[in-house]
Amino acid sequence: MTTREASSDWSACRSLLRKESPGLYFGSLSLPPRVRQPAVVLYAFAASLSKTSREATPIALTDIRSRVDRVVGDARPTNPIDRAMAAVLRDFAIPRALIDALVEGFSWDASGRRYATVSGLLDYCARVSAAPGMAMCLLMGARKRSVLERSCDLSIAIQLTRVVRDVGAHAREGRLYLPLEWLEEAGVDVDAWLTTPRPTDAILDVIRRVRKTADSFFLRADPGIAALPFDCRPAVRASRYIYAGILSEIEQRGYDSVTHTARLSWPRKLRLITRALRPSRSETRPLDEGADASFATLVDSVAIN
Repeated sequence: MTTREASSDWSACRSLLRKESPGLYFGSLSLPPRVRQPAVVLYAFAASLSKTSREATPIALTDIRSRVDRVVGDARPTNPIDRAMAAVLRDFAIPRALIDALVEGFSWDASGRRYATVSGLLDYCARVSAAPGMAMCLLMGARKRSVLERSCDLSIAIQLTRVVRDVGAHAREGRLYLPLEWLEEAGVDVDAWLTTPRPTDAILDVIRRVRKTADSFFLRADPGIAALPFDCRPAVRASRYIYAGILSEIEQRGYDSVTHTARLSWPRKLRLITRALRPSRSETRPLDEGADASFATLVDSVAIN
């Protein structure tokens, strides 16, 4: 690949990510330069797969799998984003298992899959969030098992936060990520509720339970931040604080994320980013807490003990 072609591919990744996921794009700017460019490529590739999967057709899913085959195989991709991703996979020794897990998660989205148990929801979070989160660790140069496990904890906490934040938005699209067992325990008629989504006491109680699960994963994740390279910690810590701040905002609204979608103001985000320059006391907790079953196998595919 020529220098001009590599620069063009990078520009394509940056443009797509800024359009499809501006939060991730601007978040990547806080990463050190050695990590920032491959991170944008990784995020852009994931965003492009997600965009295709939203078409929810067999042809779209076949196209995704063909693209992945070209990216991880010997054939040279023609798509600039895929070409850039192939280089990142090669340069940072990112295993195919992480990409396949991400694609599987997107296929679950495309099929409108619902999750009977909280364990099933965590399996989904491991695929769409923990897998790319581990890839980010590899970009940073972190491959130790305990660090990868804490990275997965953080990624799952972030994805659970998105589930909590977007309950109403998902429902209006006919999608549901809240665990069916918890909804049934609360007495919710799922199909009736999806027809007319309302912030009933039962729904708010389930949202509260998912939030508590996210909190537990955030707490487990904190020691892993201190184990990352020093220049990467503020960016990761800022992401952790911002998503935890979204949960606090939802709590302040009485857990009504059905009629409201929580957003943090820029002044509040800036305060959290400034706070992220300093480590938290929670980061001094033991690093090795083991792996949740949802991501244990994925960690095995990557880790160096």
